[in-house]
Amino acid sequence: WDELQDVELKIRSVQVGTGLIEDFPVTTADGPPHAGLSFDLDLLVAYMLSLKPPTNPNHLDQTLVQRGAQVFEDQECGSCHTGPAGTDLQSHDVGTGSAAVETRMLYDTPSLRYLWLSAPYFHDGSAATLMDVFMHPGTHELIKTVEPADIDALVAYLLSWSM
Repeated sequence: WDELQDVELKIRSVQVGTGLIEDFPVTTADGPPHAGLSFDLDLLVAYMLSLKPPTNPNHLDQTLVQRGAQVFEDQECGSCHTGPAGTDLQSHDVGTGSAAVETRMLYDTPSLRYLWLSAPYFHDGSAATLMDVFMHPGTHELIKTVEPADIDALVAYLLSWSM
């Protein structure tokens, strides 16, 4: 997505709505800009931009946050959690889910923004805390290779992500 008006794609594909742009085939976010094609869609975007994000209630030790940023880099978390939102917008097999239940075993890389608001974690909510994420067998299991103090620092760093 390169503009907020690309929410039109969600309205049409995920919500199975007719959309707000009339008589215009919207099939991809990579095409021409959607801004200005619908007064109602532009109003929706203006409303979205007017929303203020909640304030992070965590009072985090900035030294710990900085150390966590280094752990994030050292563990190559940025290979999937990249960019300003902390996501590569791709799907990955991260070792969670049950082959008996799941069909694809691939899960979208979630944004790291506002993690303090989004628990529980993983696609099925099986990790109640970020520490649980790093104790869970699979791609994110750091408890066997990373010192607990460094995991605490990583958690502080992740909890610091907002905009």
